[in-house]
Amino acid sequence: MEELACLVAAGQLQVPIAASFPIEQIRDAAELQARRHVKGKVVIHL
Repeated sequence: MEELACLVAAGQLQVPIAASFPIEQIRDAAELQARRHVKGKVVIHL
């Protein structure tokens, strides 16, 4: 895990983000993820 964190910090590993939502829109985020057509991660901002 530490090695992955170092790669991310160095910009050598990137995680694709499909969409980001504020916590107030968590239902919309869950619905998007449930459709399974997402290319990347769905991020919830706390």
